[in-house]
Amino acid sequence: MKTLLCLSLVLPLLFGSQTLRAEVIRVNSVKGFREALPTLKAGDELLLEDGEYRDSGLLYFNSSGTPQAPIRIRPVNPHQVRFSGELRWHLQGSYTRFEGLIFDRVKKLQSPKKYDSLISSPFSSRGLQFLGCHFLHCESALREDNSVQGSILTLRGDLHRVQGCVVIDPLATFLSLNGDEAQMQKRIRGNLRVEGNLFRDTSRLRKLEGQGEIFFMGRGFSHYRTQPLGAHIEGNVFDRCIGDTHGEIITIKSSDNVFLRNVFANGPGAWFEGGAHLSLRHTDNCIIRNNVFHNLGCGIWVTGRNHRIEQNLFQHIDFAALYFPAGNILEVEDDRALIMIGGERIDPNQKDIYPYIAREYGAVFWPAQQNSIQHNLFSDLRKFAIYSRIPPKEKTKHGSLPPTGNRISNNLFHFPASSEAVPHFHIDQPEQNRMQGNLIAGQPSGSVQKSGEGMQQSAAIPPNWIQARSALLASLPSIPPMPGSLQQKPLKAEFHPFQAEIQQKQFLVLDAAFSSGDIRRYAWDFGDGNSHTVQQNAVSHRWSRAGEYRVQLTVTDAQGRQQKSHHLIRVLP
Repeated sequence: MKTLLCLSLVLPLLFGSQTLRAEVIRVNSVKGFREALPTLKAGDELLLEDGEYRDSGLLYFNSSGTPQAPIRIRPVNPHQVRFSGELRWHLQGSYTRFEGLIFDRVKKLQSPKKYDSLISSPFSSRGLQFLGCHFLHCESALREDNSVQGSILTLRGDLHRVQGCVVIDPLATFLSLNGDEAQMQKRIRGNLRVEGNLFRDTSRLRKLEGQGEIFFMGRGFSHYRTQPLGAHIEGNVFDRCIGDTHGEIITIKSSDNVFLRNVFANGPGAWFEGGAHLSLRHTDNCIIRNNVFHNLGCGIWVTGRNHRIEQNLFQHIDFAALYFPAGNILEVEDDRALIMIGGERIDPNQKDIYPYIAREYGAVFWPAQQNSIQHNLFSDLRKFAIYSRIPPKEKTKHGSLPPTGNRISNNLFHFPASSEAVPHFHIDQPEQNRMQGNLIAGQPSGSVQKSGEGMQQSAAIPPNWIQARSALLASLPSIPPMPGSLQQKPLKAEFHPFQAEIQQKQFLVLDAAFSSGDIRRYAWDFGDGNSHTVQQNAVSHRWSRAGEYRVQLTVTDAQGRQQKSHHLIRVLP
């Protein structure tokens, strides 16, 4: 049963001549939750009492807030509200915040729609925010061929934000960002932000051997990649996020996106064996700066034009830090690709041309052109730093267009003595690209193929590059260890906050993957009167008041032994 508590605060929101009074609505059941949603208006808060909200089912949420007075849906007490069972939410409105909710083992209510998601919004939506939510072991539906149907969260529209969330063990693509259709057609860049989240462990998804990147950004050929999405992806950790058949962590089929200060870690293996990577698949004009690519099969899969890949750290890469696949797109006219496959130009105006191409010829890509790859550090590479090979026509139906006009300059490439005895640079037709001012450090066992000019040899990594690497790592969330590597070690509590300082009422992820031993429980004391005990090794929390808080973690192993650790978190007003 719900209780309506009218606030004395009157919001200055005028609709005609009427002034709306904000309300606080409290519910304690799924029934109350469903009944309250249609009554919400701008400025209202829906507070959920402690407990489990199971099988909320099919839900159309049509209410909208405003930028100045969003609707807020949050727990009365932090970490005490859990959604479980089957659900399918359609968020038809705008400017609504979902704050600190836990979605634990939720499954998508069955739907005949091929790409329907657990939670989704239409192209007309604005300003939806998921702040500090936990998505634990969530699942989409499976088709008859055992492939995943839809995503967990699909946000279409503009001005959406996902911040401070923890996503562990999803059995589906977690997030699909599709942007506002009208804006993209008019070449208007959107504003979608994904900041300070932790994404961990897609091993269940990987076993299905189907599509399932942690992110899918854009719509691909239905509206071609020259249309901007405008997503800003910053300060996230992607740990063991190998989902797709080809190992893609994020697949980008839109343009004008920014990736800043993210950590991509722990997806080893060659890319064709499922090693993880960031895939610039159908995209132009992306900025990829100050990220770390660590212990992966591949770093970045590069196609498209005018990307800026700068000041990143690539370390412990199994196959290639940068991989340039063969291209087969000649030009784009009115968002339709002029395609060459095996020397044959394909008419883009044929009916159902793109499904035909996918079925008969495989993927279609623009070759990497006019990209800036500068001031990156490539450290402890095991095979290739940069790899591009154009397959012979008789061995493939794909195209044969090489990368051209790319500027690869002022980078440092370091190879350990144990790296494979292969050429560490392989760029077909290297004369069509510009390499200048690059430095090779160390003594690789294999030969170094100088693809173009501008490669110099050094015996060691210069001090200025070591300083640059240290500065980059200090500005990022810590790189998590590989799973199982700490389980046999003595019990120890250790956690790393994503930041030492945080703004008041902003969610902060606390990552305890650095703890060792056979841990069964993680007990958190956040220093503000709130506590939480969980089985997963990460949580998200926010503090309602400015100040300095002593956050303590207590880990308990199978024998009941305990260890403790703490950090001081400064919350700014």
